[in-house]
Amino acid sequence: AALDDGVIAPDTWFDIQWGMMQVGAKPFKDVYHDQYLTTSGIIKRSSNVGAIKIAQRIGREKLYAALKRFGFGAKTGIELPGEQAGTLRAGAKWRDIELATIGFGYGLTVTPLQMTAALASIGNRGMYQTPRIVDRVTDAAGTVEYLGRSEARRVMKPETASALLAMMGTVFEGGKQPGTAAAIVVPGFKCGGKTGTARKWDAETKQYADRYLSSFAGLAPMDNPRLAIVVLVDEPSGGDYYGGKVAGPVFATVASEALRYLGVAGESLECPPPPPGPPVNPLLVTLAPKTCVKPAILKLAVPPVEPSPAVVEARLDDGGIPDFRGMGIGRAIDTARRSRIAIDVIGSGRVVEQDPLPGSDRPGSSPGRVKLRFSDGDLRSGAPAPRGP
Repeated sequence: AALDDGVIAPDTWFDIQWGMMQVGAKPFKDVYHDQYLTTSGIIKRSSNVGAIKIAQRIGREKLYAALKRFGFGAKTGIELPGEQAGTLRAGAKWRDIELATIGFGYGLTVTPLQMTAALASIGNRGMYQTPRIVDRVTDAAGTVEYLGRSEARRVMKPETASALLAMMGTVFEGGKQPGTAAAIVVPGFKCGGKTGTARKWDAETKQYADRYLSSFAGLAPMDNPRLAIVVLVDEPSGGDYYGGKVAGPVFATVASEALRYLGVAGESLECPPPPPGPPVNPLLVTLAPKTCVKPAILKLAVPPVEPSPAVVEARLDDGGIPDFRGMGIGRAIDTARRSRIAIDVIGSGRVVEQDPLPGSDRPGSSPGRVKLRFSDGDLRSGAPAPRGP
């Protein structure tokens, strides 16, 4: 809201006061003890003090209007019963302490769906799209009885969305001032995100308890977002409760595997050959902090089904082994099941090679199975263009 209003820029500096601040009688503190941070650094380091100062600069009226514009405090209208609207007090009634707490996410409640829809507007160049799960409902004759509609409205300028996305990318950066998700690696992709760690309100004692909601909200991939993902872990156990440590790894796994399932181009996971260089003393070699991951071979066993002669005859008449090339992993698995063929999956993305070739009556080199090599996001080997999900 402050970026869009022009009262701050991504490189505006703030005095964070070593991570300590007081509003009225209430003290606030950060996890990190930074003295100065830019707007981008406030997101990167998840500074409560910095967020309070931004909220104070834009003011309660404009901040409240922005929260309403992003859909907070109102139902999204999703086609499911029981949706909650969350709680958001009218901005005109906010006290100074409420302006401070709402600035960094306390003092209001939102649903994961509201958060995801607002997050998606950043990846959608500032356009908010009302969420839905039903595309259409048709009767047996194909007549459309219900058509899902999703309204779009602009909630921020395109340049603001671009700036925010770049700022969210710094959350994954390391260095002397690492981001709160610096330890998180999304295999094959660069993403943007924001960690969240909130203490839960105890209605009985009327104070915040030592129980937490840990979250991670992210867009993937950075260059052209396809997915908006919000991970929420309610009362994590095991000692860690910060969003970057608890929810961040879940985001990384979901984002990487979902993007490869969709066939989105990413960096190859196969290990490159070692660079040429002079001989080294093996006693002085140290391991690199991060190593590449070889693609796993996922064996998918199809339950044995005794097909009728008519089914077998139809399959053989159609050319035997199907042409899997260009398919995503989901479509390849479905095709294999329909054809009653067991497959070996190597990599992810789109199928670029198969053994045996399409049209063969029976698998050859691997008895009883078809080996499918996927692109890891890079269509190679003369494979045909993708033919759909």
